[in-house]
Amino acid sequence: MNLMMALWLWPLLLTISLLIPATKKYTGSLITLGLIPAVLLWFAQLGLLAPVISPLDALYLPSFLLGLHLVWHELSFIWLSFSIIIWALVAWHSHWVKTDDISYPLFMKLSLAGSLGLVVAGDALSFYLFFSLMSLAAWGLVVHERTVHAERAANWYIMLAILGEILLFSGLLLRAAELGTTDLMVWLTTPSGAWGMALIALGMAVKLGVPLLHVWLPLAYTAAPIPASAILSGVMIKAGILGLWILLPSLAMPLSETVFMALAWLGGIAMLYGVVMGLTQTDPKTVLSYSSISQMGWLIWGLSWVWQTPDPRIWVLWVALFAWHHALVKSALFIGLGWYKFATTMTLRYVALAGLVLLALVLAGAPLTAGAWLKYGMKLSSEMEAVVATLPLWWLSIASGATLLLMMHFIRRLLKQPWSLGLPGAQFKWSKAWNDAGAFSAWLLVLGIIMLWPLLLLAGGFTQAISTHNLAWQTLAPVNLAYEQMLQQAWPPLVLALMIALAWRIRINRQFELPAGDVLVVYEWLGERLTQHVAQTGRRVLAVLPAKPVTKVWVWLKHPTMHDIIHTSKTVSWLGYLLAWLTLLITLLLVISWPLI
Repeated sequence: MNLMMALWLWPLLLTISLLIPATKKYTGSLITLGLIPAVLLWFAQLGLLAPVISPLDALYLPSFLLGLHLVWHELSFIWLSFSIIIWALVAWHSHWVKTDDISYPLFMKLSLAGSLGLVVAGDALSFYLFFSLMSLAAWGLVVHERTVHAERAANWYIMLAILGEILLFSGLLLRAAELGTTDLMVWLTTPSGAWGMALIALGMAVKLGVPLLHVWLPLAYTAAPIPASAILSGVMIKAGILGLWILLPSLAMPLSETVFMALAWLGGIAMLYGVVMGLTQTDPKTVLSYSSISQMGWLIWGLSWVWQTPDPRIWVLWVALFAWHHALVKSALFIGLGWYKFATTMTLRYVALAGLVLLALVLAGAPLTAGAWLKYGMKLSSEMEAVVATLPLWWLSIASGATLLLMMHFIRRLLKQPWSLGLPGAQFKWSKAWNDAGAFSAWLLVLGIIMLWPLLLLAGGFTQAISTHNLAWQTLAPVNLAYEQMLQQAWPPLVLALMIALAWRIRINRQFELPAGDVLVVYEWLGERLTQHVAQTGRRVLAVLPAKPVTKVWVWLKHPTMHDIIHTSKTVSWLGYLLAWLTLLITLLLVISWPLI
């Protein structure tokens, strides 16, 4: 079978193994097994498996659904690279998540299949199916702890996820009807009506956590188990950027200068919004979630100027590298947070703290780090191409300094966390888990990759694999030559951030705190008012209806066991099974239709 087909089909088939209850103990092993086709495809694309395996760049199955397209495009290599690393890291750390039922391994496997399928999706329907599978399965990860906080986070997550899916599906229908095809390689070069593209953009904005649509993100990241938070922040949120690139006419964007400027400023606002709101939080996981909102602002701004260049296919390399960088750093921060909070020895705790400080500096773009090189590279590239609609350099400098300020706040809140070893209700079975040298070594290995990966890129080792057209190096070379200039420009915003942090500490003696989700309190207040209005209207309607049948239905709906039925672990598991069997049904249809292809 073609590796691009096995990439997502194999993890789906592995869900059948969960019919054996004992397999719930081997979540990490199942994730590792599910990554085998992905690793083979990665090596094959580097040419290291020739002539044993020579991967195809495209696969078309016209008899399956509306015609299944699998394509290896300009973003596939980088997306597959960080997906493999993060999923492998999470596999090491998923052995010890509490699994009273099989919901956690089940939703993990479904999320894995969806996130890998997105990498090679080449038609609108397959992209939507993979995206939906990944998004809906993530709900089971958010609600996993079954606490009040987890249920609230899961409710908001699923409501906004479904809203995003509806917007996305509507936009895909409009684009497909106007263009007469679902082939995304055609969509990349062909504009369509404004409504279709706007709906797709809004659907992706929900996934990216754009301000005002971001309320699910702080709740979900905080409520989910630490490995699930690493997946949500490292892999799943990047689906929004991938969707914006591949579902819109990225190679022939028909937008006006005003719209490009609006997109750039939307990214700029997100850069600072995430920082300002993150500074009002006390939970380190919540602080990291707001940091993701800020960093997604950099990616949105990156796309806004890449779309204006003469050849976006080349310059999108910067956006892809920033996505790779953020994915690795943020997932390592979440896993490192677990090592720090639940370490079994003080030595392990200090090593984890040192690693977290290092990761925070990399994310903030401290000099001589990959973060500084990337941010300066994006700034310089936008100036080199004479892009008109972009953010001023001073705004980007403030955003860089603000990120460092937020990371210092993260470390400060981290130091105030109690040592949770032995405390009841911890998310992991810490007494055994955090003595695992293999798991800790895996985290340290990812930390090393984060520090050293620019050296591989600067040496040109992976340039050919990264870029379909082998032209990406020309976007990197000018930045390499100007690296000394970058070092001179990187210090002012960082020094400013340190001064602000010191002034904050001296003048403000207590933490100003907002609830996670910030504007969510406004949404909930509006929801309560709307519910009261609907209830009043409903009572008026019920007054003119036959009393007995209506009373029976009303009593049934208000029965106290209804809440328990909805939120029991069995219900969650059955919802997961429903997703699994639906995807396996699609797989069966694929097998049946294969001889007809």
